[in-house]
Amino acid sequence: LFLIPEFIHLQARKGTSITVYRKTNNISAGLDQFMTHNMLSVLFIAPLITNNRTIGILMIGHYADKALTESKQRLFEMAANQIATQLHNAILYQQTQRDLIQRMKQLSLIETIAQQISASLNRERLIRNVLQAAINASGADLAALALVTNQNNLRILHMQRINDEWHDYEVITDLQDGLVGKVIQTGVPMIVANNLRERGYVSPHPNDNGDTPTFLSSVLVPLIQDQKTIGVLNVESHAIDFFTEEHLEFFKSLGGHTTISIQNANLLAERQQQIEQISAHNNQLQAILDSTRDGVILLNRDGMLMKANRSAEELLRVSLHDDDKRDFIELLWAEYGLENDRENQSLAQTLSEVRRILRSEPDMLTTNPFEIHRDGQVRHIRMVGSPVRDSQNYIIGRLLTLHDITEERLLAKYRQNITRMMVHDLRGPLGSVISGINFAISLITDNMDPTISEVLNISLNNAQDLLELVENILDIYKLQAGQLPLKLGDTDLNSIVNAAHSALSASMQEAQIVFKRDISPTIPRLYVDANIIRRVLINLLDNAVRYSPMGGEILLIAKHTDNSIEIQIADSGSGIPLAEQDHIFDEFHQIKDNAPKRGSKGSGLGLTFCKLAIEAHGGTIQIAPQSPLSGACFVITLPLMRHEIITQTAEVSSANV
Repeated sequence: LFLIPEFIHLQARKGTSITVYRKTNNISAGLDQFMTHNMLSVLFIAPLITNNRTIGILMIGHYADKALTESKQRLFEMAANQIATQLHNAILYQQTQRDLIQRMKQLSLIETIAQQISASLNRERLIRNVLQAAINASGADLAALALVTNQNNLRILHMQRINDEWHDYEVITDLQDGLVGKVIQTGVPMIVANNLRERGYVSPHPNDNGDTPTFLSSVLVPLIQDQKTIGVLNVESHAIDFFTEEHLEFFKSLGGHTTISIQNANLLAERQQQIEQISAHNNQLQAILDSTRDGVILLNRDGMLMKANRSAEELLRVSLHDDDKRDFIELLWAEYGLENDRENQSLAQTLSEVRRILRSEPDMLTTNPFEIHRDGQVRHIRMVGSPVRDSQNYIIGRLLTLHDITEERLLAKYRQNITRMMVHDLRGPLGSVISGINFAISLITDNMDPTISEVLNISLNNAQDLLELVENILDIYKLQAGQLPLKLGDTDLNSIVNAAHSALSASMQEAQIVFKRDISPTIPRLYVDANIIRRVLINLLDNAVRYSPMGGEILLIAKHTDNSIEIQIADSGSGIPLAEQDHIFDEFHQIKDNAPKRGSKGSGLGLTFCKLAIEAHGGTIQIAPQSPLSGACFVITLPLMRHEIITQTAEVSSANV
């Protein structure tokens, strides 16, 4: 059709419709054949134009040989404009939805890959896992990891998949060779759209079969540790201009995880070598203290400092060797002036916990993360404590191991910031999509095809669902940052429960689920943000509806305890596996092998929001060890005391975040 002269002319004129009469107009042979074949005497043709671009053509034909009135032609032109707008909105909505799904998948994939590579303590297996993940996630054709060796050259492991089989080969090259050498020198990532035009590009070495594949585009990301480039992740494709900025961000995050995991693998290798040295020289304690990168501190039962290595001094930023046989906790307390130092309260809490463990539970294994603020810098440290026993198995002291987790925290914060910016940027386009669909709906007239209205309403509902997901993610980040204002006020628990139940009553009726409530009449009025608590109850009730069987039961119990109100929500589903309960409130966490009875699994954010919202009110939420029904039972506690007006903003501690 688009080769018919009238159609070509119509596209060139842009915005002008034409009406063709087969018997009276001088039309081309192609158009005459088209109208004759379809038994049309009159044909109205209008271009579908959006953003000054023709995306289609609307044709309306008549069998009868009669003229179209001017009003009908205007009506058809309006229909063409509305159809073009609807098509544009549908395309924009699909693109937005694809982008959101793709970015969510990338975040989930990053977490999965991070868990896989962090679990691998073998360096060679770790490198292969990283390269396979890079190829699988991006669809690239080759991935290579170049690491700087002690001999100041590059050891490069290449990996590619050929006929569903993984092939790898290793080469040693000069530190200055190719684009990898350039990134080593500059520490700056780069995307190469066309390798053939990039000066200094060196093609990968031939594979096992002797072939030399032509890789036409590449992306290179430096691996940086302690402000020094230790290697480069290089991913290549046979296609020109294959890689995007989104690929680059993904590989940067993968590279960050890889750096940490290589550091851990190297540390393990060093530890194994150290253990061999200890056995060979029969000097266990001294060898550990002198060679380990982690801080090591040995205390006696009274908390007196017995031994410490140089790493411990560097991490704590205090001299320890001159203070042997001093009380370790008092030493740090005085060094940092913890009585009046508000910045280092997490250090003060950790030291107090060490004192308590030494006195009352010396056989416990403990892990305590804390921060050290000094000279305008912040260092995040994880302290692992374990008892030291003599040959008679008596506890004679405590070993404290300090590990610097600053880079891990910064990387986690970077991922969170990327997610926050991504979700925030999606809110604007989604709002535009919803506005466009609403405008299109407002143009619908009674004589139009009802399918148009149905399609638009479906699009509107889906777009609003996406916008609600985006708003939930933003609310979670506001709660984590203590930036979501709580509109606190006196309210009745029954009214909140009624509102939550009303929102889900249709779903309960459809599933024939019986909703029962047992709310004590002695419960006083709450001083909470009623809308936030309503959203929490809706999330919990919605989960209960989705995982309860047809004809099941949901029970809500509320009672008054000493200084709080306790709310239980139980369902008759299959419950939450014990292994999943520790992570059930984590962001994007979904229970494996536990499909809902109806609806989808959701985004994995509902319970995260519930936890942060309840903690913002000074309360708690947890899974009850026993449930009055067969399924899961969530228990919420809310304090009864009134908050001061000046503190009506949610403040969540770093530990809760």
